[in-house]
Amino acid sequence: FKSFLRESGLDRKHIAQTLEIESPFDLAEQAKLVVPKMGVSAKDSVAHTKCLIEMVPLALRAVRKGSGALMIFASLKQMREVAEGMPDDVKRILLVQGEMGKTAMLEEHRRRIEAGQCSVLFGSQSMEECVDLPGRLCEMVLIAKLPFTVPSGAVETVRKSWIEKKGGNYFREVAVPNACRRLAQEAGRLIRQEGDRGSIVVFDERLVDTAFGKEILGGMPPISIERRLPGQIDAPW
Repeated sequence: FKSFLRESGLDRKHIAQTLEIESPFDLAEQAKLVVPKMGVSAKDSVAHTKCLIEMVPLALRAVRKGSGALMIFASLKQMREVAEGMPDDVKRILLVQGEMGKTAMLEEHRRRIEAGQCSVLFGSQSMEECVDLPGRLCEMVLIAKLPFTVPSGAVETVRKSWIEKKGGNYFREVAVPNACRRLAQEAGRLIRQEGDRGSIVVFDERLVDTAFGKEILGGMPPISIERRLPGQIDAPW
C-alpha cells in the first residue's frame, strides 16, 4: 500500500491501517502467465509491432473452438496495425474496438461464443476494467506490452518535476506502481469465477528481464510463469 498511501498523503500521518485479502480463487491452478521469447524490445514500436503480427496468431492457436480471447493494447495505433496484419483466418474471428461500439462488440463476442464459434477481441486500455467475460467467453488474455503511461498534462508534468526536484525517481515511485496495478487489472479479465481456466500472455520481456519488471511481478497474484515461444502455448485444461 506504500504507493497509494504516498499519493493520498496518508503516509505522513501514520494513522492508516491496511488489510490485504487473499483472492477467493486458486490462481496458481486456474491460470498461468506466459512471457514469450520475442527477441525485440517493447520500446521499439516498429519491431515490436512486427513481432506481434507474427506471434499473436501462433498464440491464438491455443484458443478452443467455442471460446474467446481478449487482447489489450497500450496504443490504438499499434492495435490497428496488428489487426491489419493478422492473417485472414484470424481476421474472420476478430472484433476490433473502434470498428463498432464497445457494448455492441461485447454482445457480438458473446453471440459468437454461444453459437460455438471462436471470437477474439482487440481493445484499448479501456478494456482493463468493467469488462466481465466469464467462462469460455475469455480463456486467454493477451497483453501487448506493460501498461506504462507517459506523464502528460499540466498536473502530472508538475508532479514529475516536483518528485525529481526532491531527489525522487518518478519512474520508480509512480510509473512502476501504476503499471503493476494496471497489469493486475488487465490480467484480472481472465479469472472471473471459480471454474474459469486460462492463460495470460504478456508480449513484453521487460517483465522478466528487468529489475522493475520483477517488482511488478512481485505485486501480481501467485500465478506460475512460463517462458515459451508463442506456438508452444497450450490450453491449461
